[in-house]
Amino acid sequence: MNNKILLGNKIAFYRKKLKMTQSEFIQRVNQVAGISFRNATLSSWENGQSSPTSDLLPVIAQILQTPVTYLFAEDENGDIPDLPNDIATAESEIFNGARAKTELYRKIFEESPEEAFEDLLREYEALVNANERLKEDKQKLEGKLSASSDFLTQLINMKGS
Repeated sequence: MNNKILLGNKIAFYRKKLKMTQSEFIQRVNQVAGISFRNATLSSWENGQSSPTSDLLPVIAQILQTPVTYLFAEDENGDIPDLPNDIATAESEIFNGARAKTELYRKIFEESPEEAFEDLLREYEALVNANERLKEDKQKLEGKLSASSDFLTQLINMKGS
């Protein structure tokens, strides 16, 4: 897919996901960047006819609440990747599910304590593994964010030179 079209699709996708109109979005860009674009400019970006300058990408990413890299990333199917779930929320959902099972296990323990203990042990191991995967995903995302930040700093420094 053409980079202008891909970037335009991403801007439109994340803007709509945030339920932001074109006018609201361009107003935010103008406010944060201290410039004055028209709605037609955003329309040409979203249609892939033109694209924002590289110095605007951090501003756009900030407004869209997404890493800059997501503005250029496609998943393996060529689709736009969705924003990742908040890792803390995912961890909370896992542990809340485990707490909900506690009452059930208490009842099972009364009828078949050995079987219940084995089931509980397997569940605990699954939670530990899920927690480790979440930590690894978090570390990867932090690495990507750091790399994006370094890249943008270099771009900004080059622009300022």
